[in-house]
Amino acid sequence: MKILATYSSKPGSRFICWVTGEEVSHVALELSSGFVIHSTGKGVSITWAPHFRRDHKVVYEATYMGLMGEPRELVRNLMEAEGRPYDYLLLLSMGLQKLGIPVPNWNRPNALICTELIAKYIFASNDKLTPGQVIDRVAANPTWEIRRV
Repeated sequence: MKILATYSSKPGSRFICWVTGEEVSHVALELSSGFVIHSTGKGVSITWAPHFRRDHKVVYEATYMGLMGEPRELVRNLMEAEGRPYDYLLLLSMGLQKLGIPVPNWNRPNALICTELIAKYIFASNDKLTPGQVIDRVAANPTWEIRRV
């Protein structure tokens, strides 16, 4: 299992990099089966890893060094997340905060941005993280091996 931190040339990716001040705009989970699960503007989706890597420039790749393969319950939970909507309100609130407008993190409970997907299913937390903060958290955990691609 790998966490991939990426960016692309799409306007949404550039906007997220601007909002966060980071070089990556997206995180996704690559399973040992060859599938990638992530949350995009269309919501949580599953795609084939070669297709994902064709469309996203991977900057960091974090490999889980614990168990071989993924726990069955994790995979089931991730598959059940497919189709959940994207949390545009949270992204908007983060952009407004970047502009200095004091707003809370607006968050729709059933919707997920890419970092919420990783936080919920990998870190078992409800933290509102940026893609760079996901990588920082993984780098601080000895069960993950991270490398710049």
